[in-house]
Amino acid sequence: MNTRQVLLIMILMATMATTIHATESICTHQLPPPRISRTDQKAVFMRSGLSWSRRGEYAVVLVTPIALGGTTDLGNLIALPIVDAARKAKIDTALVGCVCTGAIPIGQAELIAHRWNDADPEKPCLPIPRIGR
Repeated sequence: MNTRQVLLIMILMATMATTIHATESICTHQLPPPRISRTDQKAVFMRSGLSWSRRGEYAVVLVTPIALGGTTDLGNLIALPIVDAARKAKIDTALVGCVCTGAIPIGQAELIAHRWNDADPEKPCLPIPRIGR
């Protein structure tokens, strides 16, 4: 084995350890819901073309949940009607469960979280069909 191969193996092992650690942490620690500031909520409403006076009809939620690697940055926030926000929350919770049971890798769960509207809320671990096929 040459130096390059050894280095590649070390990088792969470090990447696997990081992925395993990330998966273990989301499975063993219940993360509190993130606090989204009123300023950020107003910015999301403005970006979505929604009047702030309609805030009772909409919820600002994370596209990718914190447990799956998301952040509270504005780029990861979206305003959804309350019914859709509840559906997305159900899918997000199930996706974390899918990752913890080993049914899907965390990367696939992140992709499904982004395309949550195409996911089956009763079977969120199933792959989402490709568009155009």
